[in-house]
Amino acid sequence: MDLEDSLYITGYHVVGAGNADEAIAVLSARTDIGLVVTDIHMPGSMDGPGLLRTTRDRWPPIRVMIASSQTRFEPGQVPEDVPVFGKPFPYASINAKARQLQEAD
Repeated sequence: MDLEDSLYITGYHVVGAGNADEAIAVLSARTDIGLVVTDIHMPGSMDGPGLLRTTRDRWPPIRVMIASSQTRFEPGQVPEDVPVFGKPFPYASINAKARQLQEAD
């Protein structure tokens, strides 16, 4: 919730999802999502890397960032171009990277 609040205060419209299935439902229903921030471990039918792959396959323009207590991954689990932020979350860095990704479009 703190990360959502930080992005909201920075000026982003934040749509929360409790798991990857909910996130995919949101992405399927909306056309105004430009960034997904996910954890690695999530409840539901898929984890963060699965959500990342699904997002890239179905909605290539949408950027993805990972914010998680886990920052070491199996080879190939997280693509090198995906920003990863560990806890404690550096909110200013996350907000700056979100803005940078948005401006790159």
